[in-house]
Amino acid sequence: MPSGSIEHLARILHVLGELERFETLLDTGTDEVGLMMMDERLPQRIRVRQSKGAL
Repeated sequence: MPSGSIEHLARILHVLGELERFETLLDTGTDEVGLMMMDERLPQRIRVRQSKGAL
């Protein structure tokens, strides 16, 4: 399995003129799988705390 840093990948894509692909890869707003995983982690119900004193 090849290993390398994100910095090396970014430099290679920059030299090749393909830095936009790297930006797209890092754009979390377009990551459908990541967004679905984040939605699954959201709480199902939010309970409102009862106040104990008068306002």
